[in-house]
Amino acid sequence: MPGETANLLVQFDSKNKGKLGGARQTKRITISANTNPTTTYLTIVGVVILKDNKNEGQIKSENFDIDANDIFLYPNPADQELIISLDKYTEIGSTVEIYDSKGSLINSQTTPSNNGHSYKINTTHYPSGLYTASIKIDGKNRIAKRFYVGHN
Repeated sequence: MPGETANLLVQFDSKNKGKLGGARQTKRITISANTNPTTTYLTIVGVVILKDNKNEGQIKSENFDIDANDIFLYPNPADQELIISLDKYTEIGSTVEIYDSKGSLINSQTTPSNNGHSYKINTTHYPSGLYTASIKIDGKNRIAKRFYVGHN
């Protein structure tokens, strides 16, 4: 909403990206929001240094408590239905919110813990386009994934 702020958690996997003396890395992040303009780009620039001692200088990533690879959205693109699978988090309650390309909330579903974790989202009434699924697993950081709705 106007005047509100939010935090973004961005993760960069530096595995095999460093070298002795440092390797410059530049990564671009796209933010789609209900702002003007609707798309904003952030660029993160850093140097990844490979240490001789592999344990020295490692950064702990305790802020990244959800692995994006554990959350599946399919089929993508979706036509009639989108399934969001959270099988690794079946013991924890969760909420899924769907946002359109303008950042407007168009769907929200909550599942308590121990209730299975596959969300089925009916997309038949969604116009074709890009959407964001924002997934909040109780006690963990929020994660967002994009999906496309295309009707044949």
